[in-house]
Amino acid sequence: MPDVKDEAILNYNGQQLTINVQMLNDLERLGTGCFGNVMLVDVVDHPEIKMAIKRMTLQPKDDSNNDFTADTDLKTIRAVGSQDHPYIIKFYAALVDTRDSQLVICMEAMNASLDRFYRAMHIAKRFEQLDALLRRVSNNPERLWTGAPYGIQSDMWALGISLLEIASGVHPFERLQQFELITKIATWIPQIPNTISTEMSEFIFILLKIDLNQRPSSYNEILEMSVVKNVSEQPSTEEINFVTSILEKIPPLDDY
Repeated sequence: MPDVKDEAILNYNGQQLTINVQMLNDLERLGTGCFGNVMLVDVVDHPEIKMAIKRMTLQPKDDSNNDFTADTDLKTIRAVGSQDHPYIIKFYAALVDTRDSQLVICMEAMNASLDRFYRAMHIAKRFEQLDALLRRVSNNPERLWTGAPYGIQSDMWALGISLLEIASGVHPFERLQQFELITKIATWIPQIPNTISTEMSEFIFILLKIDLNQRPSSYNEILEMSVVKNVSEQPSTEEINFVTSILEKIPPLDDY
């Protein structure tokens, strides 16, 4: 990532500002994963600027797994987050934390991230529109980015994991280290809750085939599957009311 430096020009809602990592104040942890974590931050002397930043550790050259993941994440958010699409988070800037050897990706912060939404849904035990929600997530072309060098079957796996996480309320591999993860996946059989339809369960199983050659090989292939083919362009009144009722239960990020 030769174009990423320890300073970057931040473009935030029409405002331009040169920033470095020392100017970022951590406000709240939004999420964590195998390769990094996401924090809500503001900027020194600019409290009105609030962003989500994803920090990913950069590894020495003899261990390129994290670097590959960081590079892929950066390419993805740059590709889809710089187009000013109303349904995709905005990409603001990327910089390197030279002290901690981390890539820092600055992006739009959302009050209702996917995990905040499904956690509120499970706390409220509201599942009456869960199947419709999963179908609509699956029918969103922007959710899959097909330019990654590892191939679209890996994105199919990621979509399956996301659907299972929403449906069950927990990531199936939460808190597992990389070696534990590899060992578990080798014999893993997804445990799908009975709160979703048989058709949706079968769809998730297809996406989560251990043999990647058994997963769908194109996005058009899953668009033609009956489970998502007939999803209407506009959500129904029932879907809107369901999502709205869950969103009302999520505390805003400004409450810190």
